Amino acid sequence: MNLSPLPDFLQDRDEMLATARLCLRGDNPGRAEEICDQLAGRELDHADLLCLRAEIALVRQQPEKALVLIEQAIALAPENSDCRRTGGDIYQALARPEAAAGEYREALRLNPGDNTARLGLARLEKARANLEEAAELFGVVVEAESGNAEALAELAATFCQLHRFPEAREHAAAALEQAPDNIAALQTMYASAMAAGDLNDAAGYCDRLIRLRPADSTWYVMKASALASLGFAPLALPAIRQAVQLQPDNVDALRGMATCLMSLGWWVDIEVEEAIFQLLERALALAPGNEDLLAVKADFLEKTGNAAAAFEIVDRMCGPAASTVNILAFGVFLSLAAKFQRAETARLLIDRFLPDLAEVPARHAFLLFAAGEFYDRTANYDKAFVCFNKANSAARRKYDREAAEIRVERAMTAFTSETLGKAPTPWPGPATPIFIVGLPRSGTSLTEKILTCHPQVLGAGELGALTNIAATIADRLGAETPFPECLAQLNQEVLDQCVAEYFNLFDPAMLREHLFITDKSLDNAFNLGLVKLLFPASPVIFCRRDPRDIAVSCYMKNFAAAGMNFSYDLADIAHYQRQYLRMMAHWQSLLPARIHELHYENLVADLEAETRKLLDFCGLSWDPACLEPHRSSHVTATASHAQTSRSLYRSSIGRWRHYGNYLQPFIEEFEAPPAPLPIQE
Repeated sequence: MNLSPLPDFLQDRDEMLATARLCLRGDNPGRAEEICDQLAGRELDHADLLCLRAEIALVRQQPEKALVLIEQAIALAPENSDCRRTGGDIYQALARPEAAAGEYREALRLNPGDNTARLGLARLEKARANLEEAAELFGVVVEAESGNAEALAELAATFCQLHRFPEAREHAAAALEQAPDNIAALQTMYASAMAAGDLNDAAGYCDRLIRLRPADSTWYVMKASALASLGFAPLALPAIRQAVQLQPDNVDALRGMATCLMSLGWWVDIEVEEAIFQLLERALALAPGNEDLLAVKADFLEKTGNAAAAFEIVDRMCGPAASTVNILAFGVFLSLAAKFQRAETARLLIDRFLPDLAEVPARHAFLLFAAGEFYDRTANYDKAFVCFNKANSAARRKYDREAAEIRVERAMTAFTSETLGKAPTPWPGPATPIFIVGLPRSGTSLTEKILTCHPQVLGAGELGALTNIAATIADRLGAETPFPECLAQLNQEVLDQCVAEYFNLFDPAMLREHLFITDKSLDNAFNLGLVKLLFPASPVIFCRRDPRDIAVSCYMKNFAAAGMNFSYDLADIAHYQRQYLRMMAHWQSLLPARIHELHYENLVADLEAETRKLLDFCGLSWDPACLEPHRSSHVTATASHAQTSRSLYRSSIGRWRHYGNYLQPFIEEFEAPPAPLPIQE
């Protein structure tokens, strides 16, 4: 159909130009160009029209064509600020930052109120890492247009890059009030939350980003990082796996997958070790020379026993001439420096870089832990403690003392001789679990190694199965009260279901080959009542050690796992130890025949005698292989891996004396009333 042209009075030039720009902003460049064609019959060389055509070409990703048009426009009207601003946009698209900055500045000279030009210049300076200038420019826009969500988000992101996180969070929150789905603002909220250690909030912002753009692998990488930092590596794994599936060549996703598998401790399995190696090699093929990847590879090589190859990588990255240093590579270097006669270089690097890390963010606290371990190995204990103290302050997570006390009280109230005596007897199952309990760093990993040297014992490590089963009991019973308060309602059917669920975790073929299973989860000490109900014949090994050595060892370790929030403060460590020992005293009073105390100091002093007692208590025959726990094929995916992989040594006994001057907060809390616990030598 041929339509007659609109009457002239409906075709006002300025209105048509404004309409064309509306079409352009509304993602309709075709209609904008039609309007330009209509105007071209009247004014072939008008600067405004040429500028508009240049904008259309830029939207259509034709920057070279746009440049020709805008140069013509500027030649016709050199004092036109719109043309200058558009020129800045075009030069920026052509990666000519100096020319772009010149045009934006000229636009602002001609029209100081042109905040669109100011935004363009601010983004350019931000991209050129001129962050202070960028923040000032964004700030002017925000002051003039307080409801401009885009400017608020940009300013927030710039503050984030400047490590001015409180200001970043404030402006990102303001941007989200105006535009709740602003991607840049949500990313800044995530980064600010990570920097502040608000890791649950950080994971929540990732969930919002995933809902907005579910196919973007970046958000899954970020979520995995937050969850791993919380100590929830098992929950991080699905997120990072999704990132790799969405974008198999995403270097950050590949690195994150390798890091997640390492934090789970799965690198001790030969197949997973090979998978981690392949992930890192694939990532390095995509990004050769990437320092973050090289640092992760060095960390992996150190963990898998290839210290020489690990040090070769980090020695190149952390030489004396380094002006900057990769944080993870630095940490690996510090852990290996003394071994490879580079202690002096390590001291120089610490002196250069650690003063700048006094306010180190939680995600980099491990560097201070590494520095502390270095000074500890080189017998500079005062400096070591300073590093450990700073590290724990940076990495600290909230430990809820009241919750810890309530947990013990609930178990002590629910589990009595009477309630345990009334419970039905469950199905015995295909094997006998041996439950190894004890405070962290008390020798539980060594004890498991000893037992798994026996051919009849399968090592299951830190299963966490009992805690998961306990969480389901109330639902299985249809009880209104949670477990253990619903203990009186337990019946044979539910007990049998729980036993079956526990053994379903294992390969049936492995169970046929072994009569016993070791289970050494930290939480098992709070679930020994459930152990008595489900596995009444199971032996319990209670590992003991000087509480001061435990305290120092915990304080020196950067625990990644959840449930270790107490380990960042000496008084909190003492409080947790008190609750743990209260809990164990209760079980020992109820189940004296089923609990065997094994003291670490006695074990180290006379391995054979203590091992014979241990095997006899568990109902195992003597086997001399148990005297060589470091040769066990069972792998330890915990902080004790390095120690249990070598012969027994005595240097860890009485280690607390190196730090005796600093342990007063621990001593005061540990011996505090009510029911003070004396520290026995």
